[in-house]
Amino acid sequence: MNQYSMRVIIINQEVECDLRQRKTFILHTIGVCNSKWKASEQNVKFIDENDCVVNEKSIYFTMYSENELSTPGRSLKLFSQLLIKENEKFKDDSKFFRDHLSHGKLFKTFPVLDLTENKKDNATIVDPNDIDDGEFLKALIDYVLKPKTPYTPQLNIERNAVNQMKLLVLNSGILIIN
Repeated sequence: MNQYSMRVIIINQEVECDLRQRKTFILHTIGVCNSKWKASEQNVKFIDENDCVVNEKSIYFTMYSENELSTPGRSLKLFSQLLIKENEKFKDDSKFFRDHLSHGKLFKTFPVLDLTENKKDNATIVDPNDIDDGEFLKALIDYVLKPKTPYTPQLNIERNAVNQMKLLVLNSGILIIN
């Protein structure tokens, strides 16, 4: 199974919302979504309901997929549709999610890194957008300037990470080598 730690935020921030007040409903909708995904013959997916963190404007969760997904955020279309459809069954607040649509989209998705060692502890979730560019560059410069020890597993992990960053920089066109 492929694993994707994700954060979704409500796109339309102009309408006031607090998703924490709808946590039970959101978890219910994840269950409905999982049932539909599990019935799929193409690619079985599911969201771990026990690993879901609902904040005021965002939801963090881990999605699992049988096949590798090139754009995991697209897989959440069903989840968004179900939130809107299921919510319309409630008379008191039937248009809550529909009111948050912006150009037909409910959420914007971001990959995140879950640093929680024990899932029973408070979640430590890192959104790459929350990492200050200056802090990131400082960490890279510190790594490049520190003396390298003979081979260790940690050094190998660090070298692989730097090589992946180099590939991203080249592939994105940030660095062009003639």
